[in-house]
Amino acid sequence: MDERIRAMIREKLLVRTWDHADSPLLWIEMIFWADIKKMKQYFGFSYGGHYFISFNQHTTFWKNTKSEARARQFGRRKYNDPQFVQWYCRKSHALEKKLAACVKELHLIRPSNISNSVLVKYFKNFFDHYSDLMAFYRFSRPEFYEKALADQAVKLVLLREVGKRRLAMHHAWMDAFKEAEPLFLAIGKKINMSSLEVKNFTAQEVLIALHQNVTPYNIKSRLHSFEFLYKNHSYIINTNLPKWKEMFRMRATVQGQPAYNGKVRGIVHVVQESLKGVSITPKAFPKNAVLVTAMTSPDMLPIMKRARAFITDEGGMLCHAAIVARELKKPCIIGTKIATKVFRDGQKVEVDATKGIVRLLKE
Repeated sequence: MDERIRAMIREKLLVRTWDHADSPLLWIEMIFWADIKKMKQYFGFSYGGHYFISFNQHTTFWKNTKSEARARQFGRRKYNDPQFVQWYCRKSHALEKKLAACVKELHLIRPSNISNSVLVKYFKNFFDHYSDLMAFYRFSRPEFYEKALADQAVKLVLLREVGKRRLAMHHAWMDAFKEAEPLFLAIGKKINMSSLEVKNFTAQEVLIALHQNVTPYNIKSRLHSFEFLYKNHSYIINTNLPKWKEMFRMRATVQGQPAYNGKVRGIVHVVQESLKGVSITPKAFPKNAVLVTAMTSPDMLPIMKRARAFITDEGGMLCHAAIVARELKKPCIIGTKIATKVFRDGQKVEVDATKGIVRLLKE
């Protein structure tokens, strides 16, 4: 599979889109389920062909550009319909509440006196509700709505509601996975595995382990590295990967989409977000540094207030970074795809948010 992936990257059929720390295999499988099964169920669209690669649970998502092109056209039709937008907002809020209720139940689990069959029920319920919400979250990615945003007929106020829902869902799925820890601990206790090892099972492997007490032979290696490739309505997983060299590190410039104009210079500070939350506290973020991150979230607002400018790998004009940049009147460039891989803490950069270009300056 290695040569196939390299060829797809060379031909730009796969483009690096975001990185996420503390991202186990089961979480990625729920994204797959959301993209392929749940999106089809709710929207009539399958968002396939993508690729994930993980080292030490730090995962990179490579987006399939053919699937992205189809998403732009499909999303344009959907988001041009005000009734769809209203339904989307109502339904996503309802699914968010269902997931929260499901997670609340997990805190009632007592590993010492719970049967395997009850754990199976809890696990299936969590997997189902989580992938439901993730499907709606993924359907609010910029490629789905930005074509509609360009149409004069679309009321911006409606799409702003989608942006608000995306922020709320982002917070919800991050919290839900953390709060599901009692479930993973209980399963691990039944099969003599740690919760981290359980979170690197596939869903089917969890069920087999609880029914037959059979666990994957390569679970230890998955903690160090794995790749996950969408294939039609299934997927391929490989482990024990060779260490790929860092990509794009030698670039001196990065380009993205201007979200709020301005031109400043400053020192880079990269902030990572994971399923455990933001990697640093606001006080630890240097005053007037340039914030470089995969994407911002409400949790980062105190950091953003301290930053001189924002640069993100992801995002569209309705994303959190763009909205906050306009409110705080700070230069912002979104959707660079690779900023977090190009720039390192302490480097000096020039952020030209009028042209959408970030330049690395000589020391």
